Amino acid sequence: MPKTENHPADLTAEFQALMQKIEANWPISPSGIWNSSSIRQLSRYLHDFTRRCEETGQLTLLDLITEIDEMTDAVIDSNSPPSDQQIDTLNESLVRLKDHVSNSTRVDPKPSDQVSPFDLLYLPHGTDESDPIAQAIEVQPWRHRTLASLDELSTTLSQEGAKVALIDVAYLDQDPLDQTLKSFGKNKNRAQTELLFISEHGNMETRLSVMRTGARHFFTKPINTDDLIDTIEAQINPRTVPRHRVLIVEDDESQANFAAKLLQKSGMETLAIYNPLSVIEGVTQFQPDLILMDLYMPGADGIELTRLIRDREETQAIPIVFLSGENDPEKKLLALYAGADDFLTKPVRPQQLLATVNTRIERAKNICTGAARQLTDPMTGLPTRRQLLSQIDLMLSESGTYRSILVCCLDDSHDEVIKNETRDAFLNRVVNAIKPLLRHDDTLARSGNLSLAILFQRGQEHEVEQLGEAVYSEIFQVLDGTDHAKPGIGIALIDSTTGGAHEQLGHAESSARFAYRRGVAGYQLYGEAPPASSEPNEQPVEPLPREKFLTALEGGLVTLQEQRYMGRHELSPATIEMIPELEGEANSPYQVAANAGATIEFDRFICEGALQKLGQLVMQGSRGRLIFRQSVQVIKEIDYLDFIKSELRRRQIVGTGLVIEFDLPSLAADLKQARTLIGELTALGISVSLDNFACNETAYKVLAYLEGNAVRPHLSLLKIDSEKIQHIASQIHSLGAEIILPRVEHHGQIGLQWSESADYIQADFAN
Repeated sequence: MPKTENHPADLTAEFQALMQKIEANWPISPSGIWNSSSIRQLSRYLHDFTRRCEETGQLTLLDLITEIDEMTDAVIDSNSPPSDQQIDTLNESLVRLKDHVSNSTRVDPKPSDQVSPFDLLYLPHGTDESDPIAQAIEVQPWRHRTLASLDELSTTLSQEGAKVALIDVAYLDQDPLDQTLKSFGKNKNRAQTELLFISEHGNMETRLSVMRTGARHFFTKPINTDDLIDTIEAQINPRTVPRHRVLIVEDDESQANFAAKLLQKSGMETLAIYNPLSVIEGVTQFQPDLILMDLYMPGADGIELTRLIRDREETQAIPIVFLSGENDPEKKLLALYAGADDFLTKPVRPQQLLATVNTRIERAKNICTGAARQLTDPMTGLPTRRQLLSQIDLMLSESGTYRSILVCCLDDSHDEVIKNETRDAFLNRVVNAIKPLLRHDDTLARSGNLSLAILFQRGQEHEVEQLGEAVYSEIFQVLDGTDHAKPGIGIALIDSTTGGAHEQLGHAESSARFAYRRGVAGYQLYGEAPPASSEPNEQPVEPLPREKFLTALEGGLVTLQEQRYMGRHELSPATIEMIPELEGEANSPYQVAANAGATIEFDRFICEGALQKLGQLVMQGSRGRLIFRQSVQVIKEIDYLDFIKSELRRRQIVGTGLVIEFDLPSLAADLKQARTLIGELTALGISVSLDNFACNETAYKVLAYLEGNAVRPHLSLLKIDSEKIQHIASQIHSLGAEIILPRVEHHGQIGLQWSESADYIQADFAN
C-alpha cells in the first residue's frame, strides 16, 4: 500500500491521540485485574492504528500493534479471562508500544537549532585561586566553564546545556537553584544533566537534601580529586559495559524461557539450566552476574543448591534471587538463611523482576569495586576507620596487657594552623611525625576527617603513658607550639567486657574531645578524672548569665559523658548514664542552668543527646538502656511530651531503652501531675527512675503511687548494715522496681550487701 504524505507534527498528534485511546481502554487494571468490558472498544482502536501504520509506513509500530491485536482477538474468541502470563505479556507489549510511539514520531530539531552542550559546569562557593578542584578540571580535555553565580548557571543551562553540573551544596538552601533545576528538567529537547555536589560537611540532613535533587554523587571535603575526576569522566564519556549475565535455574522449560526472553529484551545475556545437578558446572562456565533460582526441582532443591554455591569462595558474592510460587514465609526465610539475596513470588510482574535483577547486580558490582577503597585512605595511605574497627575487634578476642587505643583529635584546631597548607598535606605532616614513635605491630589509621587513631599493645603501664606524652609532644611541635591550638589526645584501655569495637573506639574519641576542649597538656585516659588545673590564683567563677549559658550549649562546651552500669543478672541489659559536664565550671551543670534561668533548654539538650545515643545503639543492633536526668520543671511544660514524640519520630526509634530520672523530693510538691506525666512516658516505652530515694514507708507509698520503674537510694544509705539493705531491697523489688546504685568515687563507699541486692552497679565496681 502506498505511503501517504503527512506532516511530522500532524502524524505525531494523531498517533499520540490513538495511543491515549488505547491506554484509556486497556482491559487490565494497575493491580492486574482483567476487565473484559472495554476489550472490544480496544480492538477497534487497534484496527485504526494498524491501518494508519500501513498508510504511513511505520513498520515497527505495525508489527507491535499486530502482535497486541492478535492476542486480544484470541482472548475475545476464547470467551475467558487470560492467564497471568498472558496479562504480563500484554502489559509488556503496551509499554513497548508507548516507547515506540514516542520514538518513531519524535520531531528532531533542525541542525541549526542544536547547541553543543558543555561537558561540565562548575559552581563553587566563592572564589579561590588555589581551589584544587578547579585546578584538576583545567587540565582535562573537557569543554567546561567555572561559574560565579546561580544566575549564570541558569542562563548557561537554558542556552547551551551541560552533561554534568558540579555544584557546592551551599546553594541548596537558595530557591533560585531549585527553580533552575525544575525549569531545566521540563526542557525535553535537551539531554538530562547529571548533578554532582560537593560539601564541607557530610551530615545526614545535607545528604538527604542532595538526594532529593536527583543527584547521584556527593563528595565531602577533603575531596580526592582523582576520584572526583574519574566520576565526572564516567558521566561525560560513559564507557560501554559488558552485558549482565543471568543464570536461570528452573526445571520448567516454559517458565525458564519466559524469564529468559524478558531479560534478553532488556539487553541481558542468559543461560537456562533445567537440570539442577548441573548448576555448579553452569556457574563455573557461564560466570553469571546473578542466579535466578527456582525453589522446588527434582534431584536438588534451590536451598540446597544455594548452600553449595555459597560454600565456594569464588561464588560467594554472586547474588541469588529465588523465583517461586511458594508463599510459605518459613520456606522464604530458609532460602534467605541459606544465602539468597531476595525472594520473588510467582506470578511476578516483568517490571518487578527486571528491577530486582538490575538492582542486585549493580549493587554487587559496586560492593566488589568499592571493597578495596574502604580499607585504605587514599589521602594518607593509612587504614580507614572500617579497617581500624576490624583490627580492634580482633584485639578484643586476644589476651594481652595494656591493649590500648590512642586517638588524636585535630578537628577544631586546624583552621588557624593549616593556613595556606591543604588539609591533606597538614595531616600527612602529622602522620610523618607520629610514625617514628610506633612499633612494627602498632596500627596507625585515619579515624576521621582530621583525626588519627593508634591501636597498640604494651607490656607496662608506663609505656602507655610514654606513648601518649610522646604523641602529644610531636603533634604540638607540628602545630608550632601554639597554646590556642593544642591537640586533644585520648587513650582508652581495651576492655572486652564493656562493648564491641565501635564502643571501644568511642571511649578513646570522647576522651580526645574532652582533652581538646579542656586544653589538657598530654593525654586524657578514659574513665580517669581530668588533671587539676595548674593555673595560679584561680578566681571563683561567676554564675553564667542565660545568654552565655545558651551559647555554651550551642558551642559544644557542654558534653555528655558516659557512666556504665552492669546488671547482677547475665541477661540484664547494659546501662549507660548520660552525665553532662560544663567546661570551666566546678559547680553542677544542673545548678548552673538553674542559676542562668535555662533549665528547660538544658533538659532538652540532655534529652536530645540521649536520643541521639539511643539511635546509634539501635543502628548498631545493641541491646541497652540509657539513663538521663530531667528537672521537675518538665512536669509542667505543656509541650514536653510532644517534643519527645517528635524526636522519636524524627530519629525513627521508640522509647524502649530510655530511663528518665527525676529527683524524688522535688516531685513531692505535685505528685498528681508527676503521675500523669510518668503514665504518658510509660505509654511511649520510657521508664522512670526516682533519685534520692529515702527507703522509708513514705517513699515506698510514693513509689507505688507513681508506679516508678527504678530507684536510686540516697547516698547516706550506701553504708548501712546488711540486714537493712536486704529489707530495703525486698521492699523495692516487691513494688516491681529495680535498684540502681548512685555514682560514687570509690568502691569502699558501697556496702558489700548492696553489690548483691542492687540490680545495677557501676561497671568499674561490678567485679
